[in-house]
Amino acid sequence: MLLLDPETRLTVKQGLSHPFLAEYHDPESEPDSEPYDDSFESLELAVGEWKSLIHMEIMTFDPDNPSKTAM
Repeated sequence: MLLLDPETRLTVKQGLSHPFLAEYHDPESEPDSEPYDDSFESLELAVGEWKSLIHMEIMTFDPDNPSKTAM
């Protein structure tokens, strides 16, 4: 179930329907989410630009309200 290669590991749907998790899986009580946007993975930025983006992300985080400031 736990594989590093995303091409060979289970999808979330497959993982949740796995017998190991059967007692915890209730499709009626599980929220749906938007598809994950990994477009930033293909950005070709200089190290300084990555540092700047990381710094901006850190500065926008509010520890008192993390769900509002999470990406």
